[in-house]
Amino acid sequence: MASSDNQNVNEVSRVSAHSYYKGNFYSDNDIRIDGTFEGDILTKGKAVVGEKARVLGTIICASLDVWGNIKGDVYVKDTLSLKATSTVEGNMYYTRLQLEIGANFEGMCKRVAEDDYKAMFESKDIRLQPKEQ
Repeated sequence: MASSDNQNVNEVSRVSAHSYYKGNFYSDNDIRIDGTFEGDILTKGKAVVGEKARVLGTIICASLDVWGNIKGDVYVKDTLSLKATSTVEGNMYYTRLQLEIGANFEGMCKRVAEDDYKAMFESKDIRLQPKEQ
């Protein structure tokens, strides 16, 4: 799952199976969800939604692999990959899309050029870093 060969396993955040997390998540590194996550995920790395995972909220990331369920909008800078067991209820914005037979989604799909990625967020007031308090 690591974004690079040099990434340490301790740099990958994880919500384990049978775990529940509520709140927003911000990181420069990868995240893997295998439990239930309620809130927004904002990472400059890769996000993975495991087969039994459930995410209720917006995901903004560099790339995304989905085996489980997402209810919310998805913004992916590079590749969005929906596996055969996945279900997404929400709008999907991506540069590249990979769909396996059996993947389910309900919502709008829109390919976004990588150059337009940042501009799209600025127009929607979505920030790529946590808000200053």
